Amino acid sequence: MTRSLPIGLINLSITLLIYFVPQGVMGAEPILRFGSSCPSGYYQSAEYCVPFSDNSPKVIPKAGSSCPGGYFQTGQNYCAPIGDSPNEIILKSGDNCPAGYYQTGSGYCAAISESSRQVIIKSGNNCPGGYYQTGGAYCVPISDSAPKVIKKSGNSCPTGYYQSGDYCVPFN
Repeated sequence: MTRSLPIGLINLSITLLIYFVPQGVMGAEPILRFGSSCPSGYYQSAEYCVPFSDNSPKVIPKAGSSCPGGYFQTGQNYCAPIGDSPNEIILKSGDNCPAGYYQTGSGYCAAISESSRQVIIKSGNNCPGGYYQTGGAYCVPISDSAPKVIKKSGNSCPTGYYQSGDYCVPFN
């Protein structure tokens, strides 16, 4: 004799499983993992480091031997902001920074103001849907409602993201 669980209990179990599986953090972004470990406050998901919570600092990869002004080194390969988050800092790609950013330190671009749109470094030949190319190596969202995509690394995306061409897009 076999016994089966009531449908309501199965649905509740699936709902709880979906709710408690880490899906990344709203407003925080996974970053590509550099080296064998993730910075403090992040967990490894495939080739990425994903923030544990909204309290995890927004880290950036370290370019060269030092972090940009307003950041300190965390782990061997990352930089985290000191105190309140400064303006957006991205890794510089090529010789120039994108429109709305200026070169700061060695290998970084800083947003001129808090209203500067976040940009991503272009992956492959095209920008993702909802983005346009600027400065040759960067993609800028067409509007503030465009999803915050990240570059795909290898054959997978971090938890909470799906693959779309050369990019990973958040599920929500």
